[in-house]
Amino acid sequence: MAFTVGFALVGALLLSITYVPMMCSLILKRDLKEKETIADKIMNGLKRMYLPVLEFALRNKLITIGIAVVFLIISLLTFTRLGGEFIPKADEGDLAYQIVRLPGISLTESINIGTRIEKS
Repeated sequence: MAFTVGFALVGALLLSITYVPMMCSLILKRDLKEKETIADKIMNGLKRMYLPVLEFALRNKLITIGIAVVFLIISLLTFTRLGGEFIPKADEGDLAYQIVRLPGISLTESINIGTRIEKS
């Protein structure tokens, strides 16, 4: 399974670097007109809020570094308390078996056979 995911990621990378830009250049129109959209208005508003924070951070470097170090310590403490449930298990050595039974077998007999095979 790990090889399959790796090959899929490499294939997606190759397609995103080669095929997608070529198709975009063929399909998308080239005559662009400059007009302010809603996204531009949102970005301008965010920039107005961001610039004072950036200027404060550049003026007060020690405070900025101190806040960054505090956040780093908090993230490291949080990381050490995370469990392993976020790490997927790649059980590639599992065996899969299939039981073939006669079509006319009863349900209880089928369950009994399956239980005996699972126990052995």
